[in-house]
Amino acid sequence: MVTYPVVVYKDEESDYGTVVPDLPGCVSAGASLSIAMEMTNEAVQCHLEGMGQRW
Repeated sequence: MVTYPVVVYKDEESDYGTVVPDLPGCVSAGASLSIAMEMTNEAVQCHLEGMGQRW
């Protein structure tokens, strides 16, 4: 299983945002950190499927 680093950011008036630097264009967000990470996992899976790779 491959793991990817995730950059998490949050401003005072926004949800948590995430970026996966090793997968350009792979971003996500969520109202809580746990939701943001769940959504990021799904985004990585979709991104890799779109590239024709299995996660």
